[in-house]
Amino acid sequence: MKKKTVLATILCTHFAVAGCGNAGQADADAGGNSGADVHVETEVPVDVPDDSELESQPLAEGDIAALVGTWYEADALDSRTLVIDEDGAFTLEYAGGGALYGTIEITTEINPDDTESYWYTFYDQEGEIWESVCIPDEGIQDDMYFGQGGDPHFVRAEDVSMPSFTSDIVSSDYTGVWQCDRCSITVTEGADGFLCEVSWASSASETTEWEYYCDYDDIFHSLVCDEGGVNRDLVYDEDGNEEIFEYYNDGTASFVINEDGYLIWFDDVEDYGNGMEFEKIG
Repeated sequence: MKKKTVLATILCTHFAVAGCGNAGQADADAGGNSGADVHVETEVPVDVPDDSELESQPLAEGDIAALVGTWYEADALDSRTLVIDEDGAFTLEYAGGGALYGTIEITTEINPDDTESYWYTFYDQEGEIWESVCIPDEGIQDDMYFGQGGDPHFVRAEDVSMPSFTSDIVSSDYTGVWQCDRCSITVTEGADGFLCEVSWASSASETTEWEYYCDYDDIFHSLVCDEGGVNRDLVYDEDGNEEIFEYYNDGTASFVINEDGYLIWFDDVEDYGNGMEFEKIG
């Protein structure tokens, strides 16, 4: 087994995961500079209150307590990280780089039956609505469903489960096919170790693949690729012709079976595996 010290560092800093599609990524810095070069989404989603229907109120001390912390986007290939400060400032970091900065205000919407509903409304640095989330009735929230359709969905980082390192896990437990939504991992054992092939079908014509050659660590009972991981896209035209776009061939990753028997994938380059739990199906 190579580089066990590196693995221990990876495990200590990355082993925070949730259910399939939930995120578990390192905490992001919420104090961003609004003058930075950032990606900004200014289109108002159709399932959030219209700006003209909202009466905005500044946040009072304690108003934001239910949302303060770090959140990861669930059910998304390019999972984003949302960091919310106690003063209502937020930072939304994108998996491919860049960020959106803004502030949160409490807004009131008048419903057709003349009742009121209350929202945390997220305004970007241009003053445009990014998203809104209904204010919960009570307590600290572990899930945040935006808009009236619940999309996007973010999960609180502090609420994630921890993989276990028990002697019950042996190397042969990893071999087979593992599935989480549209993403699958096939693990095969060879003379030189394990091959872990990750396939994520984003559409009928495009699939993203990762390929890792891993060693088994008998201390942490995990599979580790400490060099040579490959990431590529396979794109098919209407005639079925395949075109391959390779993005890198020097990636690293690790795989762990947690206490519930799910396979956890830690991609060290872009954190694509954050929060996903893969069930063995074959």
